[in-house]
Amino acid sequence: MSAGANLSSHTVLRPPANFEAVYQAQTQPILFTLVNPKPPAVGLPDPFERDEDAIAGTTGFSTRLARFCPCPFGSTVMLYMPLVPMSIAVPGQNGMYCYTWQFIWRMRNVGDFARRGLPYNVSKLAYGAPDGVSPRYVMPAATETFLVQNPEPEDTVPYNYLPQIHNVYPEELAMLAGTVTYPLKPLSALGGLLDMQQGILNPGAMPANPLLATAPSFRTVWTKICGNEMAVLVSKRRYAGRSQKFVTNAPLAWDFTATTGEDENFSKLFGVGDSTPGNTVRYPDLGIYVFWGLAPK
Repeated sequence: MSAGANLSSHTVLRPPANFEAVYQAQTQPILFTLVNPKPPAVGLPDPFERDEDAIAGTTGFSTRLARFCPCPFGSTVMLYMPLVPMSIAVPGQNGMYCYTWQFIWRMRNVGDFARRGLPYNVSKLAYGAPDGVSPRYVMPAATETFLVQNPEPEDTVPYNYLPQIHNVYPEELAMLAGTVTYPLKPLSALGGLLDMQQGILNPGAMPANPLLATAPSFRTVWTKICGNEMAVLVSKRRYAGRSQKFVTNAPLAWDFTATTGEDENFSKLFGVGDSTPGNTVRYPDLGIYVFWGLAPK
């Protein structure tokens, strides 16, 4: 069978083609969204980073509206989130830095369904705040969040009978990138170790630690779908140790330069391998693997 009893076959989310040229030396998060079936020539910007209505210049839509992936609102989703091995040692950081991943959800309205057949839960097509002088349809987006439940207040004045405050924070998932990944690989009767995965990273391209290429390099994440569309943003941050809230540190600049860039492996996985113009996308089927929950039949 092609899929599990209650999960769809996979959807791949990737950065836009030629993202290295756009993000090199920048600190903004990289967008992971649907893959352009007809990527542009190397060195050219990828229009697929933008929503179809943004590309078409449809009235009521920003020309910079990001492309998201349609999803079944209210269902469960399971994602294979990639662990990206570090490319070079980072002095003073225990040999580690990390990438943080944030889920973004967005709602579509009945006009999107009528025009493009998109899933929707906003039953009214209405204008909201304009972009300067241009009208814009209402299309809210939200971050994934987590709730911190505080201790119950003491039953003394002035705390009794007052509402209890629970703090809600935007959530980012930290995928640490270091020199070891777990579980470790088992031994083989043929000698050496058994491979746990293949086709993700080239062991020969990782001379410092080739075992990382064939050990499990994804982390599974389950969550509820909180919109009609989703996208994932990834940032790079310095790892400051378990006792420190390193994910609150300011994002670091991307560096995809071959042999010397901290993010060369990120480029090898999702892009052209380095920031040199003229290379081609290496492995277009690698990315975040998304499996949508389905209603039982």
